[in-house]
Amino acid sequence: MSMSFQSIQPPPQGPGTHPKVQFRPKPDVPRSLRSQSGSLEILIFWNAPEDNRGLAGFRVSQTTETNMVYETADVRARSAKIKVPANTTDVFFICAINELKRESAKVPVIG
Repeated sequence: MSMSFQSIQPPPQGPGTHPKVQFRPKPDVPRSLRSQSGSLEILIFWNAPEDNRGLAGFRVSQTTETNMVYETADVRARSAKIKVPANTTDVFFICAINELKRESAKVPVIG
């Protein structure tokens, strides 16, 4: 009985032989946040991050940083309309997101 063994070769090395791994840092924060109370809603406005490379959208959270109430993949969006009970004041947190859904730091605004 004869046995045959296949040798296992290491993968080739050198430029162009390994898949590229790209690091995508968190996006910059939205700027110039402001809010405006309306009838049973709060309008939240912001300006785009100063460096918007890799920007894929925005998220808004209400009361806590984990209670997301709005998300858009529109990188040109500059406002969100959030439904609230009458005569409500609350804190909202706005952040930018990249293609991997990594969030920027969350910036608070009272609305």
